[in-house]
Amino acid sequence: MRPGQLLRSGRLVGNLPWAAAALTVLALVVVWIWSSATLSREANARTAGALEQARTVIGGELLRHTDLLRAGAALLANRNVTPEQFERQVALLELPRRYPGAVALTVVDQTGIVRRAAPIAVAEYPPGTDLTRVPHIAAALDVATQSNGVALSAPATSEQTGSTIMFAFAAIGNGGWIGVQISGQRFLDAVAEHSSVMGDISIADVVGDQQAPIAAAALADRKPVRSTDMPALGRRWQLAYSPEHPVLATRERVLPWLLLAVGAAAAVVVVLTLLAQARARRDAVTMAIRLSESEARRDRLLDASPVAIIEVARDGRVANENAAAGALLGHEPGSAVGRQLSVDVRGPTGGRSSLELASDLNGTPLVIETPHGARWVVAYCTETLAGMGRLLVLVDESERHRLEERLTEAQRMEALGLLAGRIAHDFNNLLTPIGGYLDLVLSGEGLNDDDRSMLDECRYATERAAALVSQILTVGRQHVVAVRAVDAAAAIRSLAGLLTQIAGPGIAFRVHTPAEPPVPAVAIDPTGLEQVVVNLVTNARDACAPGGAVTVTVTVEGPLVVLSVADTGAGMDDATRQRVFEPFFTTKQGHGTGLGLATVYAIVSGAGGTIEVTSAPGQGTTFTIRLPLVDPPAEEAVESPDGSAAAGQAEAAAGRTVLLVEDEDQVRRLVQRILRRQGYRVLAAASGEEAQRLYAEGPDHVDLLLSDVRLPGISGPELASALTAERAGLPVVYMSGYTEGLVSDDGRLPPGTMLLTKPFRADELARQIAEAFADGD
Repeated sequence: MRPGQLLRSGRLVGNLPWAAAALTVLALVVVWIWSSATLSREANARTAGALEQARTVIGGELLRHTDLLRAGAALLANRNVTPEQFERQVALLELPRRYPGAVALTVVDQTGIVRRAAPIAVAEYPPGTDLTRVPHIAAALDVATQSNGVALSAPATSEQTGSTIMFAFAAIGNGGWIGVQISGQRFLDAVAEHSSVMGDISIADVVGDQQAPIAAAALADRKPVRSTDMPALGRRWQLAYSPEHPVLATRERVLPWLLLAVGAAAAVVVVLTLLAQARARRDAVTMAIRLSESEARRDRLLDASPVAIIEVARDGRVANENAAAGALLGHEPGSAVGRQLSVDVRGPTGGRSSLELASDLNGTPLVIETPHGARWVVAYCTETLAGMGRLLVLVDESERHRLEERLTEAQRMEALGLLAGRIAHDFNNLLTPIGGYLDLVLSGEGLNDDDRSMLDECRYATERAAALVSQILTVGRQHVVAVRAVDAAAAIRSLAGLLTQIAGPGIAFRVHTPAEPPVPAVAIDPTGLEQVVVNLVTNARDACAPGGAVTVTVTVEGPLVVLSVADTGAGMDDATRQRVFEPFFTTKQGHGTGLGLATVYAIVSGAGGTIEVTSAPGQGTTFTIRLPLVDPPAEEAVESPDGSAAAGQAEAAAGRTVLLVEDEDQVRRLVQRILRRQGYRVLAAASGEEAQRLYAEGPDHVDLLLSDVRLPGISGPELASALTAERAGLPVVYMSGYTEGLVSDDGRLPPGTMLLTKPFRADELARQIAEAFADGD
């Protein structure tokens, strides 16, 4: 039948509804098929994205547990840490909060015995447990040792809680291991919390064809839609994912609704398609935002770390670095990204080589060269979780190294100073009778000019020897000092003329002192301050060639007075610079004693200050002294002598008895002779015990105790305490060439103590005894 005939017959009009319905159904089926395919693609994309995000988050959590093991290993670096201290330090790590999934830290010795576990209350294996008898734990310990990295154990059921637990172990330097106990369910909960995955995840440990479930996030009755494998610290895990809202993927579930309402079905399909697309786009945007925020948080955490962290790709280019890495290596943070890693390492002989990233960098100490100078670091290197490169961690230990050097230097100086002080004591006992008898001879009559001149030369040589011994005592910090507030600027200006003469005509000498308040006042022995400046200027002059310059500067920096002496001389290398303050070390061959800078160091340290030296070959030398700022000194009245000293000494000697205690025979005979010439009656003893016997025979006849500080048996101060306990007010004068046990650490005498320092002149002895009687009267 022709079309016209069909139209005229009316059959076409009657079939139009069915044709429309058929066309509508066909269109809906096409729309349904298209929508199903679209939903399926988007669901597959979401599923793949969810699995990838889960892999990333799980990798990040495993890296955090690796960092936790490094933190635990750092606690164990201090071998003196006690179990209680270890428990407290582990508590500070806040394992449940900062490291979700981490339950406890476990320390295992080289025999496999658990030595420490914290917190002990939740530890699966308490101290004393032999882990070599736990097969899956023993296997993890072997893997950690062989890989020199972190190894994860197979999952097991906890005997305490019945839940699934695992252990991650890392080998430490003493042949043992440190491990973290991980709760499988808590670990998965942390993954769900730190990710934007909308659905359920489960983790299983895979060994061959066997799977051991670790944890599941409420899979309920839904079956996993997709699964994937991933490496996990030496093991293989399978991740399974089931979306929260499964896609209707079969035509049978949709077809009845299409048959019931054809027209409505078309609208529903269109609306559902649009909603699904909108939701998929929203989920994708939400996932991207959360991923961006996660990366931003990671970058902020890395930049906040004081430890330099550098991610290096397989081709040796820097993939990422934090702010601490840029600060340590001397460039703007992030500027090295994309460039080849370049770190110069100083070798034992001073040569340089490029740092090689190797697995043996596990707490390795290195000295690296930076634009700011050499830095002492501890290096760690490990593979990234994705295996795409290496992670280099550099811990800056420069400040600790500097403090250790200063401590070592202080201990060496203390030992050398103690030895020098003991030697000085014996020299003083020899110089005292030499100088004393020379004074007695020179005070007599009948000497011709030639003999007197030769004896004067002997006396001058004795005084020079005494000055050298005084320097040795200063180095040994056994020198008595008279500390008071001194205007450092005024003292330097008063020495300018002398210092200019010391520098000589071929050296430009300059002094810079502050013209404005505050006054740079320091608490120090004035003579000691002059000795410091003179010694430093003398050394600076010797280091300079003709045409050089020496500059002395005094400034006030906050609570400190800074005194610096700089020269333009030849400078020093590191080996010489590290030894300049050692007693008897000198670079002046043939004319140096090696005590100048040692004396400077002792005086500055005794005044509570510090001294540093900055120098390099060909760049001159600068000594910088820092002393605490004190209140300016008050103006002192000058007393004029009245000429009555000699008369006072004569009056003091009349009818007085002195109990002399000295173990050196020559010194004792000399002092006895000087005192008898002055008119005193002398009772001489060679020890404290002998002096006590002489005193007991007639205590009322002893008017003054003159005693050496160091005596065989009881010491001079102990003897004085015993006698003054019997007779209060008995005048006491000490004499010594070595004041250990009498002066304080800063060289000061106890209040009211009278000390005659060996070697002394005859007139000094007489004057000191007379002053003691005058104070007692």
